Amino acid sequence: MDKHSRDISSKAFEAALRDLGTTRLRLDQVVMAYQRAFPADSMRPDMRERLHSAIAELCQSGVISIPDGESIECQNTTLPATIDLSASAQFLPRDAGVLN
Repeated sequence: MDKHSRDISSKAFEAALRDLGTTRLRLDQVVMAYQRAFPADSMRPDMRERLHSAIAELCQSGVISIPDGESIECQNTTLPATIDLSASAQFLPRDAGVLN
C-alpha cells in the first residue's frame, strides 16, 4: 500500500473512532469503528493483524495513545484493552453538519 492510500485509510479509521463521541475507547469500540471504516476487512482471516497495524499507525502519528503503560509493538499483535484519542481541531462530529 502506498503512502497516499495509507493516509486515506488512517483518516477513515480516525473518523470512525471520533464518531463514537468519546476520547477513551474500549477494544470492542475500536473493533466496531474499524469494521465501520473497513467493512470488507471484517471477514478477512487477517483482520486482527490489520487492526493492529491500523492502531500502531495512528499511535505513531499521535492520533491515539495507549494508556496504562501498554504498548503496541510491530512484532506483537496483542491489542490494547483501551485507547485514548488525542484532541483534534480537524474533526467535528458528523451530526454537526460540517464535512470533515
